[in-house]
Order: sequence, then C-alpha cells, then structure tokens
Amino acid sequence: DFSPSSAALPRSLAELNASIKECNLCELCKSANHALTGLGDKSAKVVLVFNAPNAAEDASGEFLAGDDKFLQNLNELAGLKKDEIYVTSLLKCKPAAKAPTNAYELCEPYFSAEAHLVAPKLIVALGEEVFYKMIKQSAQSFETIRGNIMKFKHSALLATYSPSVVAKNPSKKELFFSDLKKIKEYL
Repeated sequence: DFSPSSAALPRSLAELNASIKECNLCELCKSANHALTGLGDKSAKVVLVFNAPNAAEDASGEFLAGDDKFLQNLNELAGLKKDEIYVTSLLKCKPAAKAPTNAYELCEPYFSAEAHLVAPKLIVALGEEVFYKMIKQSAQSFETIRGNIMKFKHSALLATYSPSVVAKNPSKKELFFSDLKKIKEYL
C-alpha cells in the first residue's frame, strides 16, 4: 500500500485512492465524513485542483467540481466536458475551519502521486491558496502570475481564481473566463 511517508509511488490510482480513504495522518479525518479521491478521466489532459472538499462534497463523498455553471463555462470556454477532465483537491478531507498547515504537507504526496499517475498536459490551480501551496512559495503577487502558463514538475500549470472567489467578486469573472480560454489554446 502507498503511504505518504514511503518513497514508493503507488502503481495505480486505485491503489492511491485506497490509501487516501484509509488516511488518518492529521486531525482533518476526524471531522470529515469522507476523504475524497480524485474523480474523472484517468488519462486526462487537464487536471483541475481545488483547495479542499466543500460541505456538499464531504457529505456525498464525491467531487462536484464546483457547480453546473462552472462546468458549463469550462465546456464553452475551454472546450472541455466533465468526462474529459480529472478533478482533485490538495486537501483530501474537508477542514472544519481553517486547515492546519501540516495538513497540506501531509496531503502533498497524495496530490503529487495523482499528478504523476494521471500525467496531464496542464494542471489548473483554482485559487491563490492552491497555487501557492502547490509551488511552496509566495514570492510574487498572485495577480501577476494568474493567467500565465508555467512549468510545474512534468506538466504545465495555469493559476486562476477559484469559482467561489468569482462568485463573491463578479468583477473577476471576465479575467477568470479569459484564463479558462487559455486551456483550449494550450491544448
């Protein structure tokens, strides 16, 4: 079995997902209903990365990938359908409030293994916190990085706003849509 503390990568997403569901490395597993595993095309060209499962996802045990409006926008602007993407989150369990820093460190090997196994052409970091947790630094302003495609491990990385930020700040919608269009251009 894969363990974040072991050096061996899992041989399959099924093996990785079994390890995620059994994880008890931090206190998040105590307050969450489910540990969520990635969902979607196991050979997707695009992986969408959210910060953590939301309350509805924690209750159902499945990623909802934002809402139907987000998926419709993704289809219209990036030319991607729900069955052509892989959706995951950095944290595998829903935090009760603000997640402790070590939760990201403990979940990071799970995300790295997912990215390695799916091997997407492009990873889309949905949100400032997701982006900075992925690259493990915060030297530049998110606004200067957002919308740019850069190298990240064996894939490319596009940082954009999270759908929840766009819902709260409609002024960011046009920039968000512009970023989603870059997915299609890149592929």
